[in-house]
Formats: sequence, structure tokens, C-alpha cells
Amino acid sequence: MTDIWADIRRLAGDLQRVQATADKDRLSESNCVEIVAKLISRGLTDVVYTCDGKEYITKKHLLTEIQNECTFAGGRISLSDLAASLHVDFSVVEQAVKQVIEDPDYFLSLDELVTYEFVRKTCSRLEQYLSEHGNISVLNLSTQFNLPVEFINGHILPEVGVSVKATRDGDQLYTDLFIDLQRNKLQALLHCTSRALPLSTFYNQMKVTESIFHKLVAHLSKNNELNGRIVGVNNSLKSTYVPEAQDVLARMWAKAMFDTQHYIPLHAFRKLSINDSAAFLTTIWGKDVNNHVVYLKDHIIDKMWYNQLVDDFKKNIAENRFTSIDDTVNEVTTVLSVNDVEELVSRIIQDAKEGWWHPDDSDFIFASNYVDTVLEKVGNFIKETAQKNAFEIHASLKDAASDKQQPKKAQADDDDDWNTGKGGKGKKGGAKKGGGGGKGKAPANKKAESSTVVIEIPTDDLTEAVTNAGVPEDVVPHIITDLSQLANQSYKREVMEAINSFKPVSGQDQKKAAQELQANVAHSYSALSVYDESTGLFEPALAGDLRSYLRKSVVDRIITTILDTYSSTPTEKMSPQAREKVVAAIPDAHAREQLQHLLQSTASLEDFYNAMETLDACGIVVKSPDKKTKAEFLAKHIADLRAQLAVLEDPPSTLLAVLLLLIALKANAAIDATGKFVGPLIDQLENVCEKVGNPISPDVTEALREAQQIVIKLFRNKDVTDRDHECLAELFGILKAQVLE
Repeated sequence: MTDIWADIRRLAGDLQRVQATADKDRLSESNCVEIVAKLISRGLTDVVYTCDGKEYITKKHLLTEIQNECTFAGGRISLSDLAASLHVDFSVVEQAVKQVIEDPDYFLSLDELVTYEFVRKTCSRLEQYLSEHGNISVLNLSTQFNLPVEFINGHILPEVGVSVKATRDGDQLYTDLFIDLQRNKLQALLHCTSRALPLSTFYNQMKVTESIFHKLVAHLSKNNELNGRIVGVNNSLKSTYVPEAQDVLARMWAKAMFDTQHYIPLHAFRKLSINDSAAFLTTIWGKDVNNHVVYLKDHIIDKMWYNQLVDDFKKNIAENRFTSIDDTVNEVTTVLSVNDVEELVSRIIQDAKEGWWHPDDSDFIFASNYVDTVLEKVGNFIKETAQKNAFEIHASLKDAASDKQQPKKAQADDDDDWNTGKGGKGKKGGAKKGGGGGKGKAPANKKAESSTVVIEIPTDDLTEAVTNAGVPEDVVPHIITDLSQLANQSYKREVMEAINSFKPVSGQDQKKAAQELQANVAHSYSALSVYDESTGLFEPALAGDLRSYLRKSVVDRIITTILDTYSSTPTEKMSPQAREKVVAAIPDAHAREQLQHLLQSTASLEDFYNAMETLDACGIVVKSPDKKTKAEFLAKHIADLRAQLAVLEDPPSTLLAVLLLLIALKANAAIDATGKFVGPLIDQLENVCEKVGNPISPDVTEALREAQQIVIKLFRNKDVTDRDHECLAELFGILKAQVLE
């Protein structure tokens, strides 16, 4: 630039000297024009004419003039201003500027020639402005510095954090000092707050963007400088700031509420911006919080109340064998909601571990054997009614046996439940229905025949007998269904005993055999019901396969036990045709018809249960096992498996016994299965245990799978090593520890 000015001064001096010479030494204007025209025509010089055509300038000098004009304009000038200042056409300026920007000190931006020195000066001015004001927006920067937004985005903002010491967030620029001041301001606002407020309240007092605001909050939180806590979604202005002062007052209030009222409604915590009431109460009582409070659906109550309620329930049930829920709870408190009472009752029944039961939609809790107790009270009524009606029922049975036509073969359902995968729920329902003796009605899936004899006590008569036995009238409706089932089973037995007393007895051995038959069938029937009910824990496909196996095992065993009393040879290994011949040879037509129906019912468990209900002519009466019987069976099932496990030596049987024991212990379920079910049972073991609320450790299921893989290798006798035997022994040791402790 210094050299250019030196040339200009030198040329100006030459011009003055020429103008000062005598007229004879000067060229006239016309001569100058003629000389220049000849130079142009010969191509010895390249000039550009001005817009009025009276002046011209060389292209080289035009470039110099453009650079000078840009310098005089402060380092930034538009092309239109250049054309007007130099009196040349705009297109000429455009072509010349393209040559100018080949110099690394110049660039073209939005039809403006700009020097990089201008950018540096602008950044310096921006930094000075920020040091005075702390922040500026891009729009304000455009206005203050008279710069297009596009120019700022392309050339100024990239220098932020480089030559301009500032932080950019969106369209805002901040100095670090300004952000520190804003953080201190926010901290002061938070410390001055005594009640919960939304974060938007504090944000409105700040001069930063939302993202910077959330960063300030996060910084204070990370350094434990919030003096409170944030409740809600991260990085949301809808979240709430709860000061420590409010939490202190809330803890004082909660402690006072428990000391005076002994309860706190859960909605009160929500009003105090406390989402996790359990964690909050832990700050009051520490790890002993569960010794002070009990959590319900809508309230948290004092543990003292809960213990008092448990004692009152135990006392009332011990005295009366039942108790009213509302009456017992209301003696302690009347503030609990319906949801609270339901959860309270469920928890008390579980914690009491007395086997109490609570019928749906009932206000009563009953002792586990209350129905049995009531059954004993009406026992004489049942026996007297049976003896009174025995002759009439006996006559009806004889008439039905003689009038009945030859039984038709039961139609087999081609779409067998277990085969189509639709029978999971239906079969479980069948188990419940089949075992109870019901009310002596015909099977639900068949039309009642005119010759069927119903042996049951009318519900109205039983209700009256129960009321006369001293059971409160408001209690009777809640137990009559279960009681009717047991009462009718007892009634059937009494009727059959009375009828059998009419028949000649051949001797003591016949009576003993009948008793043994009844006992064996009843035991096997209970086992079938328990096994069948337990399959409902598994997915439909596996449940169907397990029920199919029950039909081949337990059902066949029941039929064999019954038929052996009519055959001189064992029927266990007989073909179906041979068994039909045994039944056809039975002289008693009624018994023969019932057993034929039984043989035809083995296609589904539901049909089998229904057929078992109608074996009165065979002297067999079955009932669905009650809770006590199920518990006893499960205990014996566990004891038998443990005894087997103590003596088993072959790995496949050991693995199966361990798996069945785990299901029994963790899921309270008895399963009858063979080795082919090991894989599917292991796969569903975790889900089943989770379903019943008694999760099993994944380490145990992993040990089962590893043991299964080794057992398969042993079974196939393929690539078995000593290490496999050692590993299997270790796995069995781990698994046995789970089931034998």
C-alpha cells in the first residue's frame, strides 16, 4: 500500500511539471486523444471507458482504483458503489473484482468487496462490545454493526471462541463473565425461594437462552449448590424447583401428622411436589421406615394401626371363625378408602399366614376351615335328609337303569383342545368342575337326559339349615356356594351308604375292597386335579402337552384301578378293545353304562371329570380337593421327590427330580412330567416363578440349562469327557442345595 501511494505522489509531481512547461512543449487535447486512439487500435494498451465516454482508464489502474476505494470505505464496499464512484459500467466492475479477490486479502460477500482486515477489526469491535454489555444477539449485532446476517453467519460467528472470546448458543453470544454472573443470579434466586415454583419462573428472570439456563441448573445441581431439588423431566421449564426449606417443613409436617393423626393421604405428598413418598419418609425414619409406616393405595398409615388391625382380625376370627372387615377396620379408623381396605385385607391375610380366605365382593374374612365347621354343624341335617330320601332315590335309580336305552358312543371332538392349542383355560376350568361332585347335574357340554337322577340338597333347604345352625344371615350368602358343593358331596355319600345298606352284603372282604377302591380312586382323582390345576401356570402350548400326558398317565391309572375290581386279570396293559369287553361283561346295567361313558371320556380332561361325577352305581363318589387337601398333597409331592433325589443316581432322573422340586417349592405347583418336558419347563421356569411372585435366581436356571446340555451329551454318549462328569456333579450339587435345604 505504501508503494502505491509513492507512485501516486510521483505521477502527480510529473503532471505538475508538465503543466508548468511552455505551451510549445505541451500536446493539445486532440493530439492526446489521437495518440491514445492509435495505441488502442494497435493493441498497445487496454483501457476502459467511463460511462460518459469522455474518459478512459487502463484495466490495471482500474484494479488499483478498486482496491483504493475499498480501503477508503473501511475495508467493505458494494460493487454498485464502486461502479458509481469510478464512473464505469457495473459489469466492468464485476470482472475487475474477480481479479481483485485473487489477492488473499480480499473476498466477495453478497456483492460486496471485503478485506479480511475488515473482518478482524469487526471481531475486535464485537469483543469490545461484549466486554461492555456481556451478550448480544445476532439480530442486534447486524443492527449495531450494519452487517447482513448472512455475512455475520459466514465470517463473524466462526471467529467466536477463536478470536472473539465468547460463547455462542443459538443466535446469542455471551461472555464467560456474563454466564458466571447469570449463574450467581440464579443461585441467589433459588436460595431466596421458600416454596416450590416451576423453573419457568426463574427462567423469566434470566437473560440467557433456555439451553444455557438448563446448563446453569445442571451445574448448580452437580456442585450441590441448588439448595433444593428438581422434580420433573430433565431440561423442562415445566419441572418444579423444591427448596430445601420446603422439604424441612414437609418432614416436620409429616412427622407431626403421624404423631397426631397416624396417617397421611398420598395426594398430600403430590401437593408438596414429593413424587417418591417412600424415599421421602426414609429421610425421616431412615432404614427403619418400614417399622413405622405401611403403604396403601391412597394412604400411608402408622404401623401401630396396622398391627392393631392384625391383632383385631386374629382375635375376631379366633372367636367367631369369621369377621366383618368394615366393622373391624372402622373400630380403628374411618379415613381409609375402598382401595386402601382391599389392599389392607390382602396384606393382612398374607401376613397372618393362617389360611384365611376372603370371597370376592364380600365384607367378611373367614377362617380356612370355616366352611368345614359349618358343614359339621349341618352334618346331622345332611344325614337325616339322606336317610329320608334314600328309598325314593334308590327307586329312581332303578327306574332310570331299566328305562335307559343302550348308550350311544360318545362323539369324539376332532378338534381336541390340547391338539389345537385352545384348551389351556378350558381344561383348567374342567379340573375345578370335575372334582367337586357339583350338584349331580349332567355334564355342561351335554344335554341332560330325562333318565338322569339328580342327587343334591335344595339350596333353600341348605340355607335354612345353615341359618338354624347359628350362622348369621348376612354371612350365609358368601359361603353358600362353597358349602353347597361340600354338602352335596357329603349328601351323595350318605345316600349311597343308605342305598348300599339295602343290598345284600356277601362279606367283610367285599366291604373292605369297596372302601379301598373308593380311597384309591379319590386319591388319584385329587392328584389329577392338582396336577391339572398346576399346568395353568405355563403357556398354552406346554400346558396342553402336560394335560395330554396326564390323560395317558393319571387318567389311565384311575381307569385301571376301577376296572381291576371287575376283572379277574390286571387291566393295566389291556388294549382299549379288551377293556371294553371287561365293561360289557358287568352285570349291573347302570354301572356298565357309567363305565362305558368313562372309557369314552378320555379324549379330554373336562369330559373325564364329568364322567367321574356319575359313578354312583359303581359305589364311587369323588370330590374336588379343598385347600387343605391340596396343601397336604403338595407337601407329600415334595417329600416324595426329595426321597427320590436322595437315592437317584442316573443324571436324567436326577435333573427331572430337581426341576419338579424347584417348581413345587418356588411356584407351589405339583407337576407330573417325564424327561421330554425338561427343556420347555426350564424355559418357562423364570416366568412362572415371576407370575406367582416368588422370582427364581437366573443363576439357578442357567445351572439347569448347563446340566441339561451335559445330560443330553451323556444320553447320546457323544464326546463325553471327565470334565463333563465333574461339571455335572458340581451343577447337581448347586441345584440340590436349592431344593434340599
